[in-house]
Amino acid sequence: MSSPLYTEPIDDPLTGADTFDSGVPVLDDWLRSTAVTMERAGLGRTHVWRDRDGLVIAYFTLSPHQVAQDGVPSRDRYSKASRPVPGYLLGKLALDKSLHGRRLGTRLLTQALERVADAAQLAAGRLLVVDDIDDNAAGFYRAHGFRDIRRDDPTRPQRLYRRVSDILADVSPGPGDGATASG
Repeated sequence: MSSPLYTEPIDDPLTGADTFDSGVPVLDDWLRSTAVTMERAGLGRTHVWRDRDGLVIAYFTLSPHQVAQDGVPSRDRYSKASRPVPGYLLGKLALDKSLHGRRLGTRLLTQALERVADAAQLAAGRLLVVDDIDDNAAGFYRAHGFRDIRRDDPTRPQRLYRRVSDILADVSPGPGDGATASG
């Protein structure tokens, strides 16, 4: 793919997602059946990459979020109190499997982090959290600076987090999607 990859907001109604295949059916189905509903309800903002034919080839969804402090190390908590930590949720991130193995997942995540950095400049938040879908996803997020939140319930997905202050230090936020992570 020679053209630059940039995110754009999801359209309503969603077009070009019929052939999207990340290799994880629950992520594919969510994009087609739930993303626009979440957008309309103001519960999440989904951003997509499209190919030259207008087909969706990747997406991520961000939402404002309150993070329970249970399991978050004390240095990353809001305070000693048990109130939730304000932050953001990276609810979904998926890349069409035709693009797997090209480090484009890192590029997509970087664009999601840039959006969080932009949002943090307008409305504060302390943590970005993500619930991994499997061990491969957990490894991907850990490789990009996310840390585990200790969970006492083994039936729930593993939750990982990054401090927004670290994201702001690593990402060059700005207008447009061309910025990249520093380093």
